[in-house]
Amino acid sequence: MPKNRISEEASLRDELFVDELDMNCFLFYLETRFDVAIQNEELPQLTSVKSTIDYLQKHCA
Repeated sequence: MPKNRISEEASLRDELFVDELDMNCFLFYLETRFDVAIQNEELPQLTSVKSTIDYLQKHCA
């Protein structure tokens, strides 16, 4: 999907079609890129682009 068509409200699974394997790769990228450890119990809150941005802002600030 082109970046300019992705909104902050977009659901990772339903609108961006992120499956389990994609999510694992995405989480690995986030952890290495932003030097953050995402705990398994925090995964359910990463459901949209906005929630992921919010999470990174909170844990990388």
